[in-house]
Amino acid sequence: MIQFYFLFSALILSGCAAIQSGSSTSNREVKDQNQLVTEESSAQMRKRLAVLPFLDKPTFPENLKQESQIRFIEELNREGHSKAYLTNLVNCPLVNSEYDFKTCAIEAQKLGHHILVEGRILSLDIKRGSDPVGVVKKVKTTFTAVLRLRLFSIRGMKEVFNTDKTVTFTMEDTTIGTRGSTAQDLQNNPQLIEKIVVDGFLEFLPQIEKNLAKVSWEGRIAAIQGQKYYLNVGSVSGIQIGDLLKVYDLGPQIYDPEMGTSIGQAPGRVKGTLEVVSYFGQDGSIAILHSGGGFLENDRLEIY
Repeated sequence: MIQFYFLFSALILSGCAAIQSGSSTSNREVKDQNQLVTEESSAQMRKRLAVLPFLDKPTFPENLKQESQIRFIEELNREGHSKAYLTNLVNCPLVNSEYDFKTCAIEAQKLGHHILVEGRILSLDIKRGSDPVGVVKKVKTTFTAVLRLRLFSIRGMKEVFNTDKTVTFTMEDTTIGTRGSTAQDLQNNPQLIEKIVVDGFLEFLPQIEKNLAKVSWEGRIAAIQGQKYYLNVGSVSGIQIGDLLKVYDLGPQIYDPEMGTSIGQAPGRVKGTLEVVSYFGQDGSIAILHSGGGFLENDRLEIY
């Protein structure tokens, strides 16, 4: 009888616990994030953007340029249609305070980039206005940043985007006594200024996406060792194991006869195809011969 009582009590307690557990709410949430590259997520080949160090005036705080670059690249990579890198090219001079894109493109092309990106902080302006009389004054402060973004197609050897964007932010405050100076406003609001500049560069993202759609994807043969072909594109660029890639030799540069400037590189002869068999490094892949032959280092690749 005693054993029956304890057994019955245990059942009652467990039933109550089950009822309480079933009626209570839980804030615990678990989310899985698949770390494997799937066909759906990489169906679109990602184009590589070489983001050159942003330009500004020496009078601007250094953190404006640095934070803008970091956030800009983070958001570009978050979109998934491109892979952006902050790139310091050895041979990338400035001409009239702008990057000489055609010179920079020679090195960038060897690194497998498709687009050169130049960002510049053109100006920062602060204007204040307040009531003309009175000790307690309502002050209106307007912060304005003018930013420029340039894009250069490496394969097409031409500038495809050059736009200035003006970002304005207005705030009102109440102050006592003197109006102060715009220099003080800049010093007293560093985080606000940084946010305006960063958000301004992020406003370029939709325009970048539109221009990326006009640029064709390509890769290069980086090295050949025996029967293995090492490519400068891999999983990050959207390459899948088993993909077939067409191999082209380098066509000639075509120049405008009147202007004497390069129009772009003409398509070369199709030599054959390679089959991707594995990955290596941060964004490289290894391929074997599928058809054709006579492949050389720096030959151009396109998805089959």
